[in-house]
Amino acid sequence: MIPASALIQFLFSPVIILPGVGPQSAAKLKNLEITTVFDLLHYYPFRHDDLSHLTQVVSLREGDQATVCGSCDQLLLLRTKTGRTLQKCRFSDVTGSLSVTWFNQPFLITQLRRQPQICLSGTVTRYHGQLNLVSPEYEFTRHPRIHTGRLVPIYHETKAFSSKWLRSRLAALLDRLPPLPDWLPPDILTPQSLIAYDQALRAIHFPDNQDQFIAASRRLKFDELLAFQLLAQKRRRTWLSKHLSYRFKPFPQKTKALIRQLPFTLSLSQQSALQAILTDLSQATAMNRLLQGEVGSGKTVVAAIAMYLTHLNGLASVLMAPTDILARQHYATIKQLLTPLSLKPSLQTQALTLSHPQSHFIIGTHALLFRPLPPNLGLVVIDEQHRFGVHQRTALLKQPTLPNVLSLTATPIPRTLALTIYAELAISYLKPLPHQQTPVKTWLVPEAKRPAAYTWIKQQIDRHQDQVFFVCPLIADSPQPQLDQVKAAETTFDQLRRTVFKDYRVGLLHSRLKAPAKAAVLTAFRHHQLDLLVSTPVIEVGIDIPNATIMVIEAAERFGLAQLHQLRGRVGRGTKPGYCLLFTTTAKANQRLTYLTTVADGNRLATLDLKLRGQGDLYGTRQSGHIAFRLASFQDLELIQAAHQAAVAAPDQLLSHPYLTTHFHSQLEKLNGAI
Repeated sequence: MIPASALIQFLFSPVIILPGVGPQSAAKLKNLEITTVFDLLHYYPFRHDDLSHLTQVVSLREGDQATVCGSCDQLLLLRTKTGRTLQKCRFSDVTGSLSVTWFNQPFLITQLRRQPQICLSGTVTRYHGQLNLVSPEYEFTRHPRIHTGRLVPIYHETKAFSSKWLRSRLAALLDRLPPLPDWLPPDILTPQSLIAYDQALRAIHFPDNQDQFIAASRRLKFDELLAFQLLAQKRRRTWLSKHLSYRFKPFPQKTKALIRQLPFTLSLSQQSALQAILTDLSQATAMNRLLQGEVGSGKTVVAAIAMYLTHLNGLASVLMAPTDILARQHYATIKQLLTPLSLKPSLQTQALTLSHPQSHFIIGTHALLFRPLPPNLGLVVIDEQHRFGVHQRTALLKQPTLPNVLSLTATPIPRTLALTIYAELAISYLKPLPHQQTPVKTWLVPEAKRPAAYTWIKQQIDRHQDQVFFVCPLIADSPQPQLDQVKAAETTFDQLRRTVFKDYRVGLLHSRLKAPAKAAVLTAFRHHQLDLLVSTPVIEVGIDIPNATIMVIEAAERFGLAQLHQLRGRVGRGTKPGYCLLFTTTAKANQRLTYLTTVADGNRLATLDLKLRGQGDLYGTRQSGHIAFRLASFQDLELIQAAHQAAVAAPDQLLSHPYLTTHFHSQLEKLNGAI
C-alpha cells in the first residue's frame, strides 16, 4: 500500500516504477500516451464483457457465452505439422466435464499442474459430439476475479499489449493504492449527485454491476468537461487581464450615418449584436466576442460597422477569411459599403494584393497573421472562427498590443454546446433576416428519381434562368473500396457536361484549383456565364451568388445535418425561392435526412446531428476524429451545462490542481487546437 503522504509523487511518477513494467514496456506504453502511473489509471476500457454469470457444465449449450469454474486434468501438449502447439485438458465441475483447447501457450501445462483450480470464460462449441471451449479466457482461482466471472474491462490492444496484460497491471495498481483524495469540493459534487473520484476510478475499470459503471462514467465525464471549462475560464481571465492602451470613442453620429446609407434596415438581432460590440470596444480590456448567425444573417455588415468605428478611432482593422474566395467576396462587400465614404479597403491574398498603403481596412486570409501587421491594429475580425487553428491563435496573442477580436461563424451550434466550445468568448446570436424567413424547400431524391430531377432542373433553367450548384463529397474518384460509389466532382463534371446537361454551360470548382482559376470560375458563375457549377463543399463557406436557386447534393448521407443546412443556405439568397435536392443511394440514411425537409432551424439540426451521428460531425465530415475527450462527448449536453456553471463559480485555486496542470493539460490543448 502506498503511504498517503507519498501519493501525489507516486501518481505522477514514470510508469516504469510499477511491477511488471520494464523499460521496453514503458517505451511502448508511451505510444498509448501512457507515461505516468496517473496516465495508466486513466486509460479507460472501451467496453465491458459481462462474464458475471457462473454456469454449471451440465447447463451448457452450444453457442452459450459462459463462465465456468472447476479444475483441469488429463493435460496434453501436442504439436502440429506446421509447428504450432496445442494445449488440451479435461475441465470438470461437480456436474460434468468438457474439453478445452488453447493454442501456442505451452506454459499453461506447467501452470495447470501446479494449480488445477481455474475459471474459464468463452463460447461453447461442439466437436465430435462433445462440448468444447476453444481459447477461452482463463483465470486461476482468486478473489476478486478480474478476467472471468464479472464485468470484464476490455481495453484497446496493440501488438505490444493485450487487454489481459493491461487489465492485470491496472488491477495490481488499484490494489496498491490507498483511497485517492477528491480534486473537487463537495459544493460541486453534491448538486450533481456525483460519486467520489476514488470510487469512480475503481468502478470505471472493475464495476460490480452496470449501475456502478454508469455512475463512474458520469463522474469522470463531468471531470473531463469541467477541466476543459476551467482551462477556458483561465484563458478568458488571461485575455481580460490584457489591457488596451486605447478605449474606443463611440462617434455615434458618424456610425449612424453609415447605417442610414445601407440599402436595408438592420434587423433587431443585428442592432443588439452591434450594441454589444460597441460596449465591448469602449472597455479597457480587449474584446473577444463571437457573432454566430445563419448563412446570410448579416454578420459581415455588423463586422464592417465595427471596422468603420475602428477607423474613426484612428486604428486599423484586419478581416481574415479561411479562403481566398471568401476574402475576395468580403473585399467586394466592404468596398461597396465604404465607397460612398471615400474610403478604400486593401485586399491581400497569396494570389493578389490590391494595396492602399494608408488603408485602415485590410482584408485577406488567416495567413495575414504571419505577415507584418499595422502597428496601430485595433480590431481583428476572424471569419469562420472554427477554422482558426491553434497556431493562428498563438500568433494573434503575440501581437505587441492585443487587439480587439470579433469572430464570425455560420456553423449552427446548440447554445449549451457553445458554452463549452467557446467558453472564453462572449457570444451574440443573429437571427435570419426577414427575407430569409421562407426556408429553402428540400427534397430527398432516391436514385430511381434522378432522371425526373434532372428534367425538372433543366425546366427551371429554361423557364426562370435559374443557376444550380452540384455538390460532391470528393474531388476525384477514390481508390478506397468503401468510396467507389461516392460521386466525385471531376467525374460528375465530365458526365454532366457530356450527357444530360450537354446543352448547358457547366463549370467546376474545388480546393485543388489555383486561386486565379477559382476566382475565374466564380466570376463566370456570378455573371451568369455558367448555368451549373459542380463543386466540392468549398462553396459551403461564405460564397454568395444571389441568382443561384437550386442546390443538388450528391451522396447526402455522407454529410452532417448542420453541414447540409449550411450548403443549402447558399441558394435562395436573392428574390427567388431556393430548392435543395438531396441525392442518396442508401435508404438507411433517409430517416436522418428527412429532418432537413421539415426543420429549418440550424441550431436544432445541429442538436439532432449530435444525437444521431455524434461529435465528429459537428462541423461535418472534415472534423471527424479531432475530439480528445476520453469518456465525455459533446452529446452530454446536461453535463456540459452543469460543468459550465461549476467552472464559472469555481475558486481560482482549482485551476492550479495537479489534475489540470499535468494529466489533462496536453489532452485539452489538443482539443482546443482541434476546435
